[in-house]
Amino acid sequence: MIKMDKIKYSIYIAIFLIFSISYELISSIVSKHKLGIIIGSILLIIDFLLLIYYTIKLQIRNHEKR
Repeated sequence: MIKMDKIKYSIYIAIFLIFSISYELISSIVSKHKLGIIIGSILLIIDFLLLIYYTIKLQIRNHEKR
């Protein structure tokens, strides 16, 4: 069960990195337009919130198992 949690956590980190890279691409491509920067920032904020949520969820699960 712990291996599954590690795999899930690795997947969440991979998704986080993909969102971060996409944010950089969006902001570099449309840096002249403020809309692109706003969309990229919203994506990055959502991604941070998801990463924090799943980290807390994983910590709670690990704490319950002990």
